Amino acid sequence: MGIDECFFYIAVFFYALLFLLFIRFFIWKRYAFKHYWSKKESISLNYLNYVAKHKELPLPFISILIPAKDEAQVIESTLQNILKLDYPRDSFEVIVITDEKEEIKQRETFKNLLEELTHYEKKLKKDLSHEAVVLLSLINLNNTQNGEFYYKVYQEINRYTEEFKAEETLNKIDTIARSILKRSFYSKRSLYLEGIFVIRNAFPFLKGNEISHLSEIYAEYLNILKNLELDSFKELSIDLLDFLLPSTKSISIKFANKYSASGYNIKVCDVPINFSGEFPGCFLNCEVKSTKGRALNYGLKFINGESRIIGFYDAESRPSKEVLLYVAERYLEEEENMPILQGPLFQVRNFYNMGLISRLGGLFKAISHDWYLPIIFKTIPFAGGTNLFVLKETLHKISGFDPASLTEDLDLGIRSYLICGKGVEFLPVISTEQTPPLLKGYFNQRLRWAYGHLDVMSKLKKWSRLYFELFIKGPLEWIIYQFSGFIVASMNVIFILSKLNIISTTTVMHSNYFNLAFTLLNIPYLLFSIYCYNRYEFTFDKNFKPLNELPGFEIFKLMISSLFVFLLPLPYTWAVVLKLSGRKLNKWVKTERSTE
Repeated sequence: MGIDECFFYIAVFFYALLFLLFIRFFIWKRYAFKHYWSKKESISLNYLNYVAKHKELPLPFISILIPAKDEAQVIESTLQNILKLDYPRDSFEVIVITDEKEEIKQRETFKNLLEELTHYEKKLKKDLSHEAVVLLSLINLNNTQNGEFYYKVYQEINRYTEEFKAEETLNKIDTIARSILKRSFYSKRSLYLEGIFVIRNAFPFLKGNEISHLSEIYAEYLNILKNLELDSFKELSIDLLDFLLPSTKSISIKFANKYSASGYNIKVCDVPINFSGEFPGCFLNCEVKSTKGRALNYGLKFINGESRIIGFYDAESRPSKEVLLYVAERYLEEEENMPILQGPLFQVRNFYNMGLISRLGGLFKAISHDWYLPIIFKTIPFAGGTNLFVLKETLHKISGFDPASLTEDLDLGIRSYLICGKGVEFLPVISTEQTPPLLKGYFNQRLRWAYGHLDVMSKLKKWSRLYFELFIKGPLEWIIYQFSGFIVASMNVIFILSKLNIISTTTVMHSNYFNLAFTLLNIPYLLFSIYCYNRYEFTFDKNFKPLNELPGFEIFKLMISSLFVFLLPLPYTWAVVLKLSGRKLNKWVKTERSTE
């Protein structure tokens, strides 16, 4: 028996193992559907008011905390979604937690850019230099004479591109500026006509009226730039830089001011650079490292005194409109005995903007939350960091979050169980989120989750029940998935290469038996990928969907993903390697976002 034959039979074993895992998924599905999804009934506000009146209790006041450091990209759309929740405006509040370090970093950027301006003064007196155009291309004006106009330009660019990226905008504006602003004649007509030509090439999918509209805006924009005197340009630049890719704090405050008159309770708190991180914490004489747990502990200081329940969402979350109704009903049923409530997260909203590995990982996580979470909660208080609701008293008893933990959510669930006896209950109300679109971001996010999982294990008594459960659902499963995925992926590569006669193999590889076995063993995986795609397609943001793409191409890309399936558990197994080697992973890496 040749080496490739031995490898083939080993691969058959692992294919069969993965097939059993697929079967396990559908066993979980039956349990989740029977005990949660099928029992979920529609709840109206009128019904909730009736229950509250019958029990002679007021509707519980709910505080929603949103940690939002460096989240200017998505925070406004998230807040707009939060305000659509079906719950009385006077019975819930939203607290956006920003970080002082974000604005400090931004001000430093402004300072450096303004220093560069002095280098171009002589050039600017005669003409608008390339460097100045690049600088102004990054600008969004606010609270200045031309603020609304510049902001309109920004909005138009954002609307007409699949995903707004500063680099793309720089190139488009620079192309226009180079072809126009170097001329001696600047008529509005020439600006407009030139703009049409450039914009048509830059945005081939636009209609004629849209091209004309955008060209007029560019013409006006460039006309303002070329007529600026040096002094006014420099003065204007200071105002412009104050709104350069506006900070999360400034966007949130503007949003809060806008909607407070409508009866919404929106607070914005900025974590000081010297906040210690614990709850309630103190202020030190030095800078403290930013973590999610530290931010949440600071946000807890600002909750309403009447608040009974505290909910948590990430800066790009889109909760279901009815979620607070279900949380309130659960509270009215048990009041102070209410367990921690955790709803499923479908992190595939930016599916069309994700790479292949991120798509696979996002779909796998979605179906795990859909069917697997109810099973996990039977043995592990596995709290997540979003779509999570906890009694205020519980948080106070356990002294809030661990500011040093990479997975402050899992740590919260474990400590709540050990200190207060509070388990985690599945809440059948979904929330959609994003998954980092690129492999690097996906790897860093999962690596942080996995290392945090191992850190929580290290805090428990070795081989206690919780330690044992976390070990099985952590390192043991990760390593099995890693090895199985590698074997299966390798077998697929060998099969393809042998069929293309690129490599020579023994007769078993060319036999009808092998072809049949290979086909039958791959079918479950292929069908499962298609099933996951169809199941969660309703959560995909269609704004990301590519234009002029062949029907079924997205499914085709998923079908070939078996070649890369071994990459999915790689961050988790790498975390085990780091832990065993004694290396620390204490650096927080910002999660990548897709612009919405």
